[in-house]
Amino acid sequence: MFRFIRYKEDDEYYTPSGAWEQIAKYIPRGSIVWEPFKGDGTSAAALRQLGFDVVCDDENFFDSALKGGIVVTNPPFSQVKKILPRLKELGVPFILLMPSHKLFTTYLREAFDGDDDFGVIVPRARIHFNKPGLKRSRCPFDCLYFTWKVKGLNGVNFA
Repeated sequence: MFRFIRYKEDDEYYTPSGAWEQIAKYIPRGSIVWEPFKGDGTSAAALRQLGFDVVCDDENFFDSALKGGIVVTNPPFSQVKKILPRLKELGVPFILLMPSHKLFTTYLREAFDGDDDFGVIVPRARIHFNKPGLKRSRCPFDCLYFTWKVKGLNGVNFA
């Protein structure tokens, strides 16, 4: 039986470890990775397994002080409009896994148009997120890794 999933109903979709494996080479070694959106903890665990020192807790991102040298996360898609200005305010480099259609939003354009530190990483294939309660979740849209202030990552890059 096919079950239609509405991705806008909630933000409870978790990133498979393979999504982090394919971009590990872009995450600066020696930096403390801050994963501010804990979810079920699988992203932080996957990044640790790849050899990164990761800070990940249950604090509210919007009230937290900076906790690392780079943010690497799959943020709650419904909160991206608020998350991007907060990251710029903190001045922290980031790699965010987000839907590709975010490229066409006014808020992203206003925040990063003309910014030479902004870039994207194109994954090898569509990423299918894990949804609690489902054996298999098929994502109906493509995602990109959006980057800012990550050394050597501006413009378009390929995983």
